[in-house]
Amino acid sequence: GAHQLVPAGALPGPEGTALQAQSAMQAQSMQAQMQAMQAQMQAFMMQQQMQGMQMYGGAAVMPGMMAAGGVTALGGAVVSSAKEEQLTKFKAHFNLDERIMAELSSAMVSRTDDDFEKDLAQLYHVLATARHPPGLLSVKIREMRGGTFGVSLVGRSAELCGDFMRGVCNRGDGCRYSH
Repeated sequence: GAHQLVPAGALPGPEGTALQAQSAMQAQSMQAQMQAMQAQMQAFMMQQQMQGMQMYGGAAVMPGMMAAGGVTALGGAVVSSAKEEQLTKFKAHFNLDERIMAELSSAMVSRTDDDFEKDLAQLYHVLATARHPPGLLSVKIREMRGGTFGVSLVGRSAELCGDFMRGVCNRGDGCRYSH
């Protein structure tokens, strides 16, 4: 005879009842595991928020929030409100997270207003065609800290960079091949 699959609830007698009880216990166990995972996730998120808080003028300020006096505590760096507004627009434009923005803010805080404008314009230009803007921005921040950001390298080869063509070059302006 032909065998047919029958839902657990359709089995007659004690076999069906036992399968139903086992399924109910598994469902309860899975639900308890999910609740435990949700509680762990909430605790983790609270911990991250607490670690992200910065002390500013005696008051705790979350990164990116405005503090008194028209300055902000973005990643611990004090930035003017005009620069903060530009960085906020930049963040939204490229959908960047708080961590990379804190790094950018700390790298740009020492820039003069004129250099800040030029550097931000260059970052918009460079990131516009990036496959992964946060990764390229990380390279550009490293260049800022190393003093090589925006420096035109005249001795660069006319040969295209193979890593750049594959989207994996992390040498940025320091690369000897053309990008």
